[in-house]
Amino acid sequence: MASKWHSFRLGEVCSKIGSGATPRGGSSVYLDEGEIALIRSQNVYNDAFQRGGLVFLTEAHADELANVEVKENDVLLNITGDSVARSCQVSVDVLPARVNQHVAIIRPNPSILWPRFLRYHMVSPATQAMMLSLAGAGATRNALTKGMIESFELSAPVDVAAQRNIAHILGTLDDKIELNHRSNATLEAMARALFKDWCCNQPTAFPRETIAQMSRDGVLTIGDGYRAKNDELGSVGLPFIRAGELKNGFDTDGADILSENSVRLAGDKVSRVGDVAFTSKGTIGRFARVTKQTPAFVYSPQVCFWRATDATRLRPEMLYLWMVSDDCRAQIDAVAGQTDMALYVSLRDQRAMTMPIFGPAQHVVADLIKPLLARQATNSAETRTLATLRDTLLPKLLSGELRVRDAERQVETVL
Repeated sequence: MASKWHSFRLGEVCSKIGSGATPRGGSSVYLDEGEIALIRSQNVYNDAFQRGGLVFLTEAHADELANVEVKENDVLLNITGDSVARSCQVSVDVLPARVNQHVAIIRPNPSILWPRFLRYHMVSPATQAMMLSLAGAGATRNALTKGMIESFELSAPVDVAAQRNIAHILGTLDDKIELNHRSNATLEAMARALFKDWCCNQPTAFPRETIAQMSRDGVLTIGDGYRAKNDELGSVGLPFIRAGELKNGFDTDGADILSENSVRLAGDKVSRVGDVAFTSKGTIGRFARVTKQTPAFVYSPQVCFWRATDATRLRPEMLYLWMVSDDCRAQIDAVAGQTDMALYVSLRDQRAMTMPIFGPAQHVVADLIKPLLARQATNSAETRTLATLRDTLLPKLLSGELRVRDAERQVETVL
């Protein structure tokens, strides 16, 4: 028998709705390590809590924010700025934690509204659209107030067990996605450690060559993206990857589409397996590899690509691991701030960089690294499949359009 649903306002079913503050001393009191985390807007994303950039407080500074202590199962919501409306929960290993003034804690009564069900409601397309509309209405800066949050209306099964079942289905997919993320982080760390250890244990230092000379020798090709006009974008063609779509891989689903005719004009600016791409303007130095599982796409001008064109002299695995090494990063940072404009690394700057000539011995370590990166690519492809299914099921489950049993069968086909 289908569960009955009812509608209510969020303020009616929550014991706490409120944002935090910045401790006295501001960012000068932030620590890279510690026992009490301070969660900021850059940690809150709809797909998951992001640990990167997490800062910590001493007990004394955390005590200033004692009234905004994050509890297990709390739902967090970004309430200001460009990241407004992003929402997530944190795992218990992040606690104890506090939030700053840009993040609100929403703590529902679990006997009426199951917290994880609420979290999925907050990231659903309908709720996201509603919050973004409210946040931008008549304000110079996007903001959601406590009153706005309390007034949010949502619909849920009266039976909390039914809410838990819906959250469990979606959570099963998210938990596997999180497991894949952690597995990939481990695989990445292993690959980098193998590369670094091999480089450090060579009897003599590698000779170096400029990227320009390596390009002339046919070892390496570098380039920036295709400069597309607005009328070259359409609905049939290939994804057009800008800097914003390059983060822990390539967001080909969220990208604009470059028309088929323009794809032909783009030539070698179409991705190829083995490419290493990085953002060269603004937030520079985000890297991603093109794998066999990566859908084909076209690079935009904000994204540069490096391509090993002779694998006998430069393995793609070695190119990638060198590009994410401290050696490459230091050279990028040295030229990125040469103008008063946004950070930028030109092709001319890139060609002037130097990299080691690894020689024939590289194949031994590259053969060890290759299966690690291949497994990482497989995990990423599975994650995209799981995320697509989650995003398809979410609005249907939250509206009651899809029964839990039918959703379970769909999840079983991918797990």
